[in-house]
Amino acid sequence: MVYYRVALFVPHAQTNAVREAMKTAYASAENKKPFFSFSSVGVGRVVSNEGKEEELKGERIECMCPKNALPNLLAAIVEVYPKAESMIEVTELSSWPPYTVG
Repeated sequence: MVYYRVALFVPHAQTNAVREAMKTAYASAENKKPFFSFSSVGVGRVVSNEGKEEELKGERIECMCPKNALPNLLAAIVEVYPKAESMIEVTELSSWPPYTVG
């Protein structure tokens, strides 16, 4: 099965809504594996066209997603956080889950 890593940056105010939407979309694809996400907290720095600097506190949320859940997962993210549409990173994982020995 083909898996993807989905990652995006989300302001603190939207993190719970985005994570919940991702979890619901993942479950709707009847996946046998539990949903797992990872977050790292950080500060994004933005410079406006006028030169004004601003710091935005937020999280990078990542999850592994099978191909059958990907369209629903992306749609769910954009539904609760429309600004994410241009900021979602999707990476195909060539050998997921990894093979182990022993």
